[in-house]
Amino acid sequence: MSIPPAGLPAAAPSSGPDPESIALAVQSCPLVAGLHAGAFGEVASYLPGRRIRGVRVTVTAVEVHVVGRYPAPMDEIAAQVRRVLAPLTGSLPVHVVIEDVALPGEPVTEPTVELDVASVEAARPSTGTQVTIPRPTGAVLPPATGHDVKEPFL
Repeated sequence: MSIPPAGLPAAAPSSGPDPESIALAVQSCPLVAGLHAGAFGEVASYLPGRRIRGVRVTVTAVEVHVVGRYPAPMDEIAAQVRRVLAPLTGSLPVHVVIEDVALPGEPVTEPTVELDVASVEAARPSTGTQVTIPRPTGAVLPPATGHDVKEPFL
C-alpha cells in the first residue's frame, strides 16, 4: 500500500499497474533523462487531482514516452526501460516511445506529475489573490489592411 504525498488525494485501487510507480522506475534508468508528454501533452495518466505525464496505462498495454540520454542507442534505451518495468507491468506489453534526446548535462524541464487546475484553485487562499498569465513573446500579427479579403470557393 502506498501513501500519497501530503495534500494529494489517495488514488482509487485499480487492477492495472500504478502509473506513479512506473514513472519513478523509468526515471531511475541511467539512459533516460526524463519523461515526455508527447507533442501536444496528450500522453498522461489521470489520477484524482493530478496527472502523470509521459505514462499511459490501458488494459492492453503500458505506453511510456521518454527523453533519452545522448549518445545511448535508441534500442538500448528502450530495452533498459522494458527491463526496469517488467516487475511492475506483469504480462502487459510495454511500448517505449523516444520523443527526444538530451545532450550530456542538459536538464529536462517538463514536470512528471502535474496538479489538476481544480486542486490548485481549491488550495488558493480566498484573499483576492490574482494570477497574471504572461503573453507569449515574439508573436507577430499580420499587418492590418483595413478590409477583409474574401475569395470564392472554387
